[in-house]
Amino acid sequence: MNIATESDGESRTQVLWSHTADDGHNVGLIPGEVVYGHFDVQLKNEVIVKYYGLKKRDRSHLELWSQPIAETAPVQYDALVNILDLNFLIPHKIATKDSFSTIVGYGFDTFSQESKWYFCNWDQNYSHRNLTTFSDTAVPPAQALLSVSVSNDQSHIVRIFYGAQYPMSNKLRIDVLDLMRALFTGNISFKGNKPTLSQRFIIKCPARLESDYLLWFSADVNGDGIPDLVAYTSDKSNIEVSVIVFPGEKPTGGAASTLRFGEPVVSPITVPSEIGYLVIAEFMKPMYTARSSYAYPSSRNHKLSAGEDAMVTRDSSTDAAIMAFFDNYGVVGARLVAPVAPGSLRYELKGQNPAIPGQRAVFVGERPADWMGLDKKRQVMGIVSL
Repeated sequence: MNIATESDGESRTQVLWSHTADDGHNVGLIPGEVVYGHFDVQLKNEVIVKYYGLKKRDRSHLELWSQPIAETAPVQYDALVNILDLNFLIPHKIATKDSFSTIVGYGFDTFSQESKWYFCNWDQNYSHRNLTTFSDTAVPPAQALLSVSVSNDQSHIVRIFYGAQYPMSNKLRIDVLDLMRALFTGNISFKGNKPTLSQRFIIKCPARLESDYLLWFSADVNGDGIPDLVAYTSDKSNIEVSVIVFPGEKPTGGAASTLRFGEPVVSPITVPSEIGYLVIAEFMKPMYTARSSYAYPSSRNHKLSAGEDAMVTRDSSTDAAIMAFFDNYGVVGARLVAPVAPGSLRYELKGQNPAIPGQRAVFVGERPADWMGLDKKRQVMGIVSL
């Protein structure tokens, strides 16, 4: 697809090329996560990894396809069949200096009450699969899984537990998992055969259910060189909106020290009285939430903390902003939140259009509330421009 600006100044979408591949052998399976990346040890061409679930034990599978280009249709390379249903599928670099990524699959087996891990990459032009699988006893099911890079030689898997199935609904647990690859076999395992670090936090905001959390990502919000964890939440009423930041803490034990997080900074997203009433309302149903960027207005003082100001220059910006689209009685609205100022861990509302004129809430498809076996709010895919 291409978006071109015509002579009349209007932007129009053009289809440059398209290919159709027959997935008929997946009848009865439920499409899941799709990941793009470079997963061959030697080659640098990107491929597509697609997950299909059956919601029956050990009957789901992964497929590896070449990425289509203008003159070449996609070709299937490999298929990993009869695996456990997955809750997450993400690309991750075991060592950040690796030239390739490893596919990480993670799911919870309700029968054995164990978590199952799959680590897979390929070599020899995707003709040879390197697969490691193992279980751990982490319960209840995890609700978020992220790949987090700290430096040129440190990367981690961060696993997060919360919600109704967690023992205390106002608490949240974060595991930091350090992985290692065996030199001769290539097998992947946890360092020390367990999570490197496990932390528990009390969450002082209305988010209690799995479905209250609309977005998780990792970003260096305060610019100290250490990644932070960011969550965007909206409770069942769609009124209590908050951003939660877990600040990454600088290692104290040298190069071998692992990533850890400090007490969460909770920012209720409130509406200034001068903006108006019902800017955040129950009928504004979340559609799609994504990480975004924000450029700060120039020449403005921002309060970071008591007695401390930050002057925002013309080129000040952040890549840790959040754009939230919502359905406002059949019309798409958009809300942007971002850190109060560069270096701040507190978030605020930066702007909102409660109803984009002429943009109906029409979309190509949606991820349902039980996407990948989790309990989430629905998320649309491909808002249709009208």
